[in-house]
Amino acid sequence: MIFRIYKKNRKIHIEDVVSDKEDIYLKSNRNCFLIGIIGTNRTGKTSKVRKVIQEWKKSRPENKVIGFDPQLKLQDLLDEQIGIADDLTLIHKLRNCLLVLDDFRALHLSDKAEKWLVYLMQFRDQWNIDIVYVVHNPSLVLNVLSFFTTHYYIFYTQSIEGGWKKKIPTYTVCSAVSSYLVEYVSMMGIGLYPKFPYFIVDNKGNKAIAVNIKSYDKRKIKNT
Repeated sequence: MIFRIYKKNRKIHIEDVVSDKEDIYLKSNRNCFLIGIIGTNRTGKTSKVRKVIQEWKKSRPENKVIGFDPQLKLQDLLDEQIGIADDLTLIHKLRNCLLVLDDFRALHLSDKAEKWLVYLMQFRDQWNIDIVYVVHNPSLVLNVLSFFTTHYYIFYTQSIEGGWKKKIPTYTVCSAVSSYLVEYVSMMGIGLYPKFPYFIVDNKGNKAIAVNIKSYDKRKIKNT
């Protein structure tokens, strides 16, 4: 189910456009992706990361998946692991791989982007590195990541609009679907494994793909 998000009379509206869904990593012809996954604990983020890894490996069985996995929920899917104590400049040696950074801010404590991260953003396309990072709320997204993120996967989080506005270029869309999810979860529940509700937001557009959200649940969302 694809939604179009627009503003009218100072209100944010979410309009059902067409029934469909497709994850960006399933497309055969594409540039490198950088997916930001945002949501509180136990809302389906890890399940989604695991699915991304599994689908990525199917399409690129000869390439490696490298990851920072502090909770050890992905270790059975990773070819190599990155630790907090590692010299992170080793990331610059990576090529043709998927880099997964779960609980990203446990690895990058500073609000100012470190040199290894800036360098990675500059050359990830050239090095053919797909990236997935996971944070609990939008305020934890570093600016350098928000500039390069191609898609956001937004799970349940009670972040206010200001938290999105400070960090995310498409904050109107992200805030709208986040508010929608808060209302949806309050009525329908958080979901059961593996079908947790979430939205996929293209960082360059005004559309969001709803996943595991029932089509009959349509409401106007106020811009708070």
